[in-house]
Amino acid sequence: MNKAVLTCTADNKTKDYLAAIPELTYQITGFVNGENKSVIDNLPLAGTTCLVNSPAAVYPITVSGGNDNNYSFTYVAGTLTVVKINQTITITDYPEKLLYHDTYTLGATSTSGLTVLFESGDVSVASVDGNVITGVARGNVTIRAYNNGDQNYYPAEATFSMEVYTTHRDILHLFTPNNDGFNDYWELPDLASWGKCDVRVFNRWGKLVYSNPDYNNLWDGTSSGSPLPEGAYYFIIKTQNAGVEKGTVNIVR
Repeated sequence: MNKAVLTCTADNKTKDYLAAIPELTYQITGFVNGENKSVIDNLPLAGTTCLVNSPAAVYPITVSGGNDNNYSFTYVAGTLTVVKINQTITITDYPEKLLYHDTYTLGATSTSGLTVLFESGDVSVASVDGNVITGVARGNVTIRAYNNGDQNYYPAEATFSMEVYTTHRDILHLFTPNNDGFNDYWELPDLASWGKCDVRVFNRWGKLVYSNPDYNNLWDGTSSGSPLPEGAYYFIIKTQNAGVEKGTVNIVR
């Protein structure tokens, strides 16, 4: 007597990249006399060449083996589809403020391990070369950290905002009121923490050339409406919170 033929058809499966291999299953058709797989002496097994870390692609699921006194087997393969996964980019090192013409080395990582690239949202304010950002002009700019993904990862990005400022780091002792847009005003870097400041500025002969009982960082190097000549000027600042500050500020035009 000829054996009845059973068809074993693998079920298609899907998994994320790096996820565990799902349970591989199959369907059996062709039983006679109301029987089911419980009567099979040795059931077939399903398998795949895909591993947990196999790249995103389509892999075969095969069914093989199995034997029974009353049934023979034919096999129909299925597929295991490994799909891309998301990645997360974390910006690890960036400046909130950057001085005009200064540079800063940016840092970022991704859960994918892929290289993170950087891009300026406004190259007229800040430029980016590799992972080094340079202040170009006064303003605010958004910097994008990104990569375009690969076979296993979708693209991802993260952003941060940064201010480029044009005040010289030694502005307390030197400023350049020449109307070029940079360092045109004498700024007290610690004005916010000093609180209300009574400012007085004297020339080399001790003459008062500027005073303001509530300074606002907007002195442009003039006295009674006229530009003061280049040179060193002595200042006394009575601060609300930090006592009295004295020193010399140089006007350079």
